[in-house]
Amino acid sequence: MNKDDQARLAERFRRRHQAPVDPLERAGVARVSTASGLTLAAMSVVRQLAGALRADGRFDVLASAMTRVEAQELLAARPDPRA
Repeated sequence: MNKDDQARLAERFRRRHQAPVDPLERAGVARVSTASGLTLAAMSVVRQLAGALRADGRFDVLASAMTRVEAQELLAARPDPRA
């Protein structure tokens, strides 16, 4: 499978939003991108929380299972696995 075929396959999976990684990996796709998917998902959650806060006037909708330390660890630099 050439790179153009791989790109078309990856795009078809991405558009369907049902992109299990295994079939892409078996087809020889080396990398995939979430593009704006993660940002749009996060913005959707923010919209839901803001709507709940506005509707209920309560801040308990902001309670999170993630701590600030966990968030900082999530965003910390990671070693390059290719190194």
